[in-house]
Amino acid sequence: MQTETIKPLSWYNYETPKIHILWYGNVQPMGRYKTAEEAKKAIYGICQTEEQLKKYSIYTPDAVINYENFKN
Repeated sequence: MQTETIKPLSWYNYETPKIHILWYGNVQPMGRYKTAEEAKKAIYGICQTEEQLKKYSIYTPDAVINYENFKN
């Protein structure tokens, strides 16, 4: 599995919830998501600073998307 992605978040869209949120590389009990966009919204909903956001990643079956790749 690659650790960075060049595909847009909208590309990561699955029929069943397969996406997890990682904090410092550990899966968090925040649920599972069908799209990377949903996971991004959940991360932005709990973080208040950019420093907090940098600690999170989005785990998909195809890639681990770090903050630098989903911040926009």
